[in-house]
Amino acid sequence: MKEDPVLNELPVCTMLDGFKKTNRHALSTYGEFLVFKTDEIIIREKEEQNCLYFVVSGVVHAVHKVKKGATPLGAIKEGEWFGEINIFDPSLSSAMVVARTESHVWRISRPKLEEFLNSNPSLGCQLLLSIAEVLARRTRKLVNKVNAIWELS
Repeated sequence: MKEDPVLNELPVCTMLDGFKKTNRHALSTYGEFLVFKTDEIIIREKEEQNCLYFVVSGVVHAVHKVKKGATPLGAIKEGEWFGEINIFDPSLSSAMVVARTESHVWRISRPKLEEFLNSNPSLGCQLLLSIAEVLARRTRKLVNKVNAIWELS
């Protein structure tokens, strides 16, 4: 991982609907832009994790370690968040996240996120709703997988 010398502002995307250029720039200054090489680990499972990530470009995969290797949990693509579980429920990470291609990622720590939310309550509300949508979508997917497995047993 290294700092991205080119990026300095979050891009226009669905996850930041309603954020004007100046709003995206303001949010961007609370975090940092990073570059991960292919196969580089971004988050290690069962380690302390207190950051929210946004994929600016590239593809990363979330995987869960098991005795016989790793179970893929899903691809996280350009314009999507990850790390959101630990933002709302600080703990050890529940999965490993690995760059599958060179990936440009924006990262904000929980303390910096709280600082942004306190300084920009209206934008913070929009941001939290965006993150909540991701959580809801992923929870719904997980429930569907569990139901499918249950029906097969």
